[in-house]
Amino acid sequence: MKNFIAIKDIEFELSDEWRFNFIAKFSEFFEIHLKVKDGEIIKLRINKSEKILRIPDSIKFCSNLQSLELCYNKNLKKLPLKIHKLEKLKELFLIANSIDELPPNFKNIPNLKRLYLSVASFKDHPKKKIFLPRSLNELIIIDSKAVGKININFEDLRKLRKLVIISPFLKELPPNITTIKSLKILSFSSNKCLNLPKSIDQLINLKKISLSLPKLKKIPINFYNLSKLETFDLKNNFRYGYNIRKKIDKLNISIRPTLLKPFPKKLLDIKSLNKIILGYTSISDSLYKEFVKRKIHID
Repeated sequence: MKNFIAIKDIEFELSDEWRFNFIAKFSEFFEIHLKVKDGEIIKLRINKSEKILRIPDSIKFCSNLQSLELCYNKNLKKLPLKIHKLEKLKELFLIANSIDELPPNFKNIPNLKRLYLSVASFKDHPKKKIFLPRSLNELIIIDSKAVGKININFEDLRKLRKLVIISPFLKELPPNITTIKSLKILSFSSNKCLNLPKSIDQLINLKKISLSLPKLKKIPINFYNLSKLETFDLKNNFRYGYNIRKKIDKLNISIRPTLLKPFPKKLLDIKSLNKIILGYTSISDSLYKEFVKRKIHID
């Protein structure tokens, strides 16, 4: 089995000797770990490097690779064209690199179940749609730049169970998210979003929703039609307040309640609901008692 990683203009073969000689010589450049079973690499992690420029196609020879992590490699711009040849790959982490696009066959990785994807560096996004493997069960999208929208083939992800979107400047959830009938867990974080989509009740199997939307003022009426919802999580739904004390030149950061007022009583209409995580969201004593009476656990 051969596997190469390019550092500048030099290619090093990853073999059994690699674990001793290669790490000893170059571990100061970056953080790299691997897990070997029966002489085959099943897990490879390469993080925090300025030396890694590319992952070449020869990675396809890691035929038993199940987990690949490439994070915080600021000069890594390309993924191997034949990454879809990794037929046993189940989880892939691509966070804070400089990848500007996914290879055409990325969507054909056959058994990928879990994907962490940072799309801020993608050059044609959101104009150009990102196509992800249909086999995904869990998807975490991180985008520090998107303002208008995130353009992903959510409508094709019919096996997706968990979706997390962290995008500080995103103004709305992508509309095609509500086509994911299989979705059970949804987490959405944005400092700019004002509303949830009116069609959110189309997520007919949703069991948990976590919101970090400090500008959210109200919940759409259709939200209360989520007949399988069990957990409503607002623990991270707060605003930051800033107060500069001129006399001592000190910046104080305080946490303020959200704009979601009054707290929605209609949550009582969701018969399956059994847990509410309030965090910094306020609730009246009378409404609190009503939730407790319904045996809804309040954190």
